[in-house]
Amino acid sequence: MLKLFNINTSNQLIVNVPESHKEQCIINELIKVDSLGYAKGTRTNEETGEKITVIFDYNNIVTINHSDKSVFRFISPFIVSGSGSGNFKYIGLFELNKKTNNINHSDTRFLGDRIVLEKLDYDGNETLDIIIKTHRKEQSFSETPKVTKILKFNITNIINKKE
Repeated sequence: MLKLFNINTSNQLIVNVPESHKEQCIINELIKVDSLGYAKGTRTNEETGEKITVIFDYNNIVTINHSDKSVFRFISPFIVSGSGSGNFKYIGLFELNKKTNNINHSDTRFLGDRIVLEKLDYDGNETLDIIIKTHRKEQSFSETPKVTKILKFNITNIINKKE
């Protein structure tokens, strides 16, 4: 937490693993991929034995203006991969409690499988546009995605867990 957020605390950054039943992954390692820094965590599913890796993209954190005196909100992309070939990208809403220095992962939205994240564009108010490159329907996932797509999210709806 000190290296990621400049917070001196014993609390850990925990990401809820999407589409699992309450599995969580502790982010506890810093890595470099293509000269960019990321944070990583790995866990094993107790029921299936499948290894799950979560890569937290702190390079693309977006601060949300819907924060208040006690809670600082931000959105960050993250990737979940397992034993299969999928590379599932999401955005997560995280809330830092300024009094306890605890970060809560409160919501997640799916972006796509094996997409390329181009840009997160927040208007500072209600709209978060996420520009991605995705595959054409007939294109193999092993090829580089070429189709530009803009995903629009309403920040208020994400915070209030609607949409």
